[in-house]
Amino acid sequence: MARLNDPQKTQYKGIYTAKDRYGKTVYLARFTYQNREYSYKNLQLLHSYPNHPINSASKAYECLQWCKRELKAGRDPFLEEISSAITPSTISELVTSHWAPKSTKYAQNILSSYRKHMDKHIGNLRINDLTAAVLRQAFKLVIEQCQAENLPNHHNVTKNIKKVLRPILDYAVEDKHLEYNFLDARSIKDTLSTRGTPLKPRLETRLANNDIDGFISAAKAIYNAAKTYSRQENQGPSNNELRLAFLFAFMTGRRIPEILNLHYEDLSTRNGIVTVKVRPEITKSDIEDEYPLPIEVISRLEPQKKGKKFAIKESTFQHNFRILLNSLDVDLHRDHKLYQHDKRKLFTSIMTRRGYSRDDLDELISHAYSIKRAYNPITLDYKIKVFEEYWGLLRQ
Repeated sequence: MARLNDPQKTQYKGIYTAKDRYGKTVYLARFTYQNREYSYKNLQLLHSYPNHPINSASKAYECLQWCKRELKAGRDPFLEEISSAITPSTISELVTSHWAPKSTKYAQNILSSYRKHMDKHIGNLRINDLTAAVLRQAFKLVIEQCQAENLPNHHNVTKNIKKVLRPILDYAVEDKHLEYNFLDARSIKDTLSTRGTPLKPRLETRLANNDIDGFISAAKAIYNAAKTYSRQENQGPSNNELRLAFLFAFMTGRRIPEILNLHYEDLSTRNGIVTVKVRPEITKSDIEDEYPLPIEVISRLEPQKKGKKFAIKESTFQHNFRILLNSLDVDLHRDHKLYQHDKRKLFTSIMTRRGYSRDDLDELISHAYSIKRAYNPITLDYKIKVFEEYWGLLRQ
């Protein structure tokens, strides 16, 4: 059953309301019958009750009286509770219940993107009717619409849709509406892959020199280009702001949305080391984290400022970073190129070849959350040690 928050009394004796994790109102009964206490029974889960839906406190009270009559007749109505709601909600209802109460601009932006592009394709489906094939077709239609409207980057749209749907599908799995989350890390490639669309070749196969020296050479090329990058357009963020954003993203390995949503209040100093304390709401993995910053970033920050650091759109960052990558003199195999995600792959590829654990490195850049982090978290001192070694290689 979906987790509930603190139940609140209603005007009807024995009837309480609460919000489930989707944000939907549920009606609960708490009463005693023949010296047995029935505590916060979810009346909307009674399979045998003939008058569903229960969508008001008065209807919940009628259901409670029915329950007492059943008990008096020797029948326990709660023995046949179903594991989830009688009629599973539509995806549109679940998305609205979960996301609409969130007041942050970020949450409202991704919800708006979902409603504009995806809701018309799957919103009316009951959550238990959703399949990987249906979701794959819906994403295909979204991409086609973006291309027809000449949107500069459909990846931002699909990324926002995934962020909206992931928690909804997680809850649906726990409530046994779905067997698995079609958009989790283990399933998303199978869900969204289409025949004839090749995956990006591995970084090792794209670099002509794929030993550690080749990886370091490619990383240093990006590092040096980021320090001197000059944009081609006359309008938009300044060169200095783009350089800072590029260095920040490349040297820390953090995701672009996380960096662009950074606030000066997220920065702190510990033993002379400037760190970022990550707010869960701006991360893909939805976890708290802390990591150090290199001097190249610290020296470009404005002291004593407050509020959001960057005024750069994600599409602007990606556009300019793609120009930077295409301008590099990196020895690649024919017809291959570097991609934006390679800024994270280079870090893990180089440091695994220097003897560090891949699991540890993934956690350093918030690439994955494992049970190990909960019971044996990586210390900030360890993060500083690994990053300082990596940054030293870039500066050589």
